[in-house]
Amino acid sequence: MNRIAEDGIAAHWIYKDKRGGSSRDEQKESQRFSLLRQLVDWVRRPSHDGDGDVLNPVQGKKLFEDEVFIFSPSGQLFALKKGATALDFAYRIHTHLGHGCVGARVNNRMVPLKHQLENGDTVEVLHSSQQTPHRDWLDIVHTSRARSCVRAWLKAQWRNEHMSAGRDMFDKELKKRASRMGVAIGANSKQYKRQLDKVLSFYKLEDETHLVSGIGRGHISVGTAVDVFLGDSRKKQKQKSRNKETGVADTKEEHGERKKTNSPTRREGIVVGGERNILVGFCRHCNPLRGEAIRGLVTQGRGITVHRSDCQYMIGSNVERRIEATWDPQAESFAKPRPVRVDVVFEDSVGILASMSKSISSLGINIDGVVLRKASKGRGRARFELMLSSKDDLERVSRQLLVEDGVLTVQRS
Repeated sequence: MNRIAEDGIAAHWIYKDKRGGSSRDEQKESQRFSLLRQLVDWVRRPSHDGDGDVLNPVQGKKLFEDEVFIFSPSGQLFALKKGATALDFAYRIHTHLGHGCVGARVNNRMVPLKHQLENGDTVEVLHSSQQTPHRDWLDIVHTSRARSCVRAWLKAQWRNEHMSAGRDMFDKELKKRASRMGVAIGANSKQYKRQLDKVLSFYKLEDETHLVSGIGRGHISVGTAVDVFLGDSRKKQKQKSRNKETGVADTKEEHGERKKTNSPTRREGIVVGGERNILVGFCRHCNPLRGEAIRGLVTQGRGITVHRSDCQYMIGSNVERRIEATWDPQAESFAKPRPVRVDVVFEDSVGILASMSKSISSLGINIDGVVLRKASKGRGRARFELMLSSKDDLERVSRQLLVEDGVLTVQRS
């Protein structure tokens, strides 16, 4: 008990093992702990005169190659992974302190969050209640604890954003459709709760939170959810069946949609030089997505080829062959998915590919193919070919993958 009181529980177990016969590794660990204890006691003494001999046993020895030992302002000692930053130290102290970290004072000198700590540093964390974690913090932290804390916060934040967006989409669509049908439904009425229970039962969801979150993430169609809520989905289906038999268009709106899809330009959703109804194709090298800046390039025999503005083929092309091109806002709902390659760097571990694939599929995005390669330092690289319709789809995939444990970077190739 005296051993535990003086050196802590770790030293107690090393001591017990030594009594029963220990291996070389255990003896080495015991020596490391003993020397570290001497160093800590030496550092805490008010005067070090005549104590130079204390350092003799550790001079020239690499006892702590994979760790750095850091002091708090009160003198507490913390062990961190080598390469740890000031932000890692903040999360080592407390999650709340890490979330609000705005900087640190190392040995009485101001440093940024990404400052790498060294053995013997005394670190004071600077905290602000206005600070919140950012996605680029995942590139700053080195310890698994800090990375998990940042990911958990980001995941919760994105969940809140999805819920807010889904709630707004559902309320707007419901209000529009109910107004068109001449139905008044109060959000707190018994009728609203009764109809909402039908929607939850239809999708087999526990509560309204899961419904609006699913709408915000794109997993649930807001139109179908409102159909079920208003109880007119069967009526619409029967009407479509009757119209199909008679050859009559379902509605004016659907007739207009079919009219739009007959035009190749409307189908692709591109306006070239201010004109629609021009045959266009897409560059297979850059594969522009709706929402990205684009330009057109006149080609022989193939009409207009649409490129991203920063595509190397566009930049190296003849200026006289270039033409202005924009996405047609009237055709936004008809955007066709196109193959886009996304590179993911991850920590190589069992089941990581399955987790990433499941994460992508949960967004309703099809995976056309994947190529895996071994990288250095226990890392791997996956190149996914995904069918995406817009820049928003690409951003959703990036956000979803970055909250997966083990995923380090996500970028378009």
